[in-house]
Amino acid sequence: MANKAYYENHFKDTSAIMKNTFYGKATEMLLNNSEWGKLPEYEDLIVDKIISTNMYNAFARNLSEKKDPTDSQLNIAKMISLKSINIIKKRLADIEKRNDDGLLQRNIHRYTATYANILFKLGEYDSAFYFINEIYRQSENVDIKFLEQYSLYSEKAKGDRFTYEFIVQRLLDGVSSTVMLNQMKSISVRLEIPDTVYKSIKEDYDKTSRQKAAADIKAKFGTPKSIGFTLKNLSGTSVSLSSFKNKIIVLDFWASWCLPCLASFPNMQKIINIYKEDKEVVFLFIDTWEQKGDAESNKKAKERAVSILRTNNYTFEVLLDEKNKVANAFKLDAVPMTHIINKNGNIVFMGNTSDLSPEIEKARH
Repeated sequence: MANKAYYENHFKDTSAIMKNTFYGKATEMLLNNSEWGKLPEYEDLIVDKIISTNMYNAFARNLSEKKDPTDSQLNIAKMISLKSINIIKKRLADIEKRNDDGLLQRNIHRYTATYANILFKLGEYDSAFYFINEIYRQSENVDIKFLEQYSLYSEKAKGDRFTYEFIVQRLLDGVSSTVMLNQMKSISVRLEIPDTVYKSIKEDYDKTSRQKAAADIKAKFGTPKSIGFTLKNLSGTSVSLSSFKNKIIVLDFWASWCLPCLASFPNMQKIINIYKEDKEVVFLFIDTWEQKGDAESNKKAKERAVSILRTNNYTFEVLLDEKNKVANAFKLDAVPMTHIINKNGNIVFMGNTSDLSPEIEKARH
């Protein structure tokens, strides 16, 4: 507080931006020092509540996604995660009459997904399903990873029959998820459903998912043909998409500030390891949407990318989309986002899934 008073008196700055910065840093210090009791004092002083809720959500998510987190760590994550939800819900209620543009509601869903994941890891399956079902009920569109998570939670909370019927309907609707297909097969065995039924559903799934993917790609781009581009990698070498002729190309769009992106990287490294001897498959990680896109921001983004790779021993080929041109060309609306391009230069997959290998294999045919 003394430092804040000195700054205000010396620089005559009592702006909301200054308060957000000062109290945000103070909250971050309290989180890192495990001083939970002092958090309410500072969160009330932060003018922009999105700052505190994003901070709480990030802290809870990172803590819960540590390798083998203890119950104590998960309960702390649960407490912090719930704070983010309660603050943003109060904020939404305060501005309800002026109408939310959708940002707060999307944030509630994002924070609730974190909370549900923590509950699931604690073995509180009914509660985890309740919250993820609330997101599903209120959302017009959800991605494949969400549906995979929903199916996992429902199996624990609602049982085999409910989950089987949910998965079958989603697969026949054209959802492309080998994870859900394998889960359905396991449940089929427990429910003693004849294997002929599974094979019939899989045939319909293969046909429908391909048709839906092709239709979605055509609706978005007008053509399945991929857009060409040239970007520099972390070594400063220019890399062109056209240099990978007759290759299956996996494009992973990400940003260094994107927690879901970073959370997906260990699995992406496993997939790279699977294909490291396969000369037909290429992985390109496109770092985009890095703040302002000016020279200083780009420099810091590059430094963060190098640090992320070095710290985690990732063997990614990172390309820097410094002016977001490639993201715009691919009409990106979220990260992480994966596109797979086949040997003919056609986009055959776009989206997110927990198991990318089957989608890569489909691109061979």
